[in-house]
Amino acid sequence: WTVVEGLQMRFVMQYYSGKLQLPSAEDMLADTERDLAERRERGLPRRKAHLVGERQFDYYDELVALTGIDNIRPVIKKLSKICGGKFLYDLQNYRKTAFKVIDNENFVQFKLGEV
Repeated sequence: WTVVEGLQMRFVMQYYSGKLQLPSAEDMLADTERDLAERRERGLPRRKAHLVGERQFDYYDELVALTGIDNIRPVIKKLSKICGGKFLYDLQNYRKTAFKVIDNENFVQFKLGEV
């Protein structure tokens, strides 16, 4: 699973286990409307309204704040940004890079085959 799926899965498990009570349907609808309005203000076309994009880490933090589940380690957020950028801007070499996590904040990057 990916980072976001892991967080969403833990979020849902909080609900199913009874540790989290969802807001009312009206509150959730109002929140959705606010979010869509904010996306329109940023110029996001309606057909792309489902994309999280550069706000992905805000979304992760919101899930964590609502549930109290453990957040993604900072090093994983950094790696996600780097890998996403490589996928978008250097697709030919995207899979030729590997990473080794050193601790919660740091990693090293190298070309595949160098290790």
